[in-house]
Amino acid sequence: MDNSLLDPASKPFDIAQILLTPNNKNENCAGLAAYVIWTCKNPDWNARKSQRRRLFLMECGKNIVDIVLQKRAASPTQSLPYTVRKAIESMGTATSAERSEASKEEKHIYRRCVFCGRKRDKKVRSSCIKCRKPCCNEHLRSYCKHCDVNPSTSQ
Repeated sequence: MDNSLLDPASKPFDIAQILLTPNNKNENCAGLAAYVIWTCKNPDWNARKSQRRRLFLMECGKNIVDIVLQKRAASPTQSLPYTVRKAIESMGTATSAERSEASKEEKHIYRRCVFCGRKRDKKVRSSCIKCRKPCCNEHLRSYCKHCDVNPSTSQ
């Protein structure tokens, strides 16, 4: 292995790479060290691929992101924005909504109606049967108006 992997001045690069070099030097060294250890222990891993280091770093990054997603999915679902919860669920990691629903039903927690908004601040105990969103009696028909209009999008 030559030193050109660690020396950014050994190859031509553009100004965007120059700006990132001081910030990412530690990450580059750590990634290279992990790659060297991995290839020493597993010399047959992707042996026929030409960009083994890139593949290794991509896989490491995905593993780190998966760990973060699992931690976020295990946190209370109310603390995550709706779009983040849906993105996590679409990636295949289930949120802890199923575990927390049973405890919420036992406690009868008052929650704000999702259709009334913060201005009316209408707290209710009832919720939609399909999607479990809190709904006041004005918007509730045993299921919320969103599930009534889009029955395929719930759950």
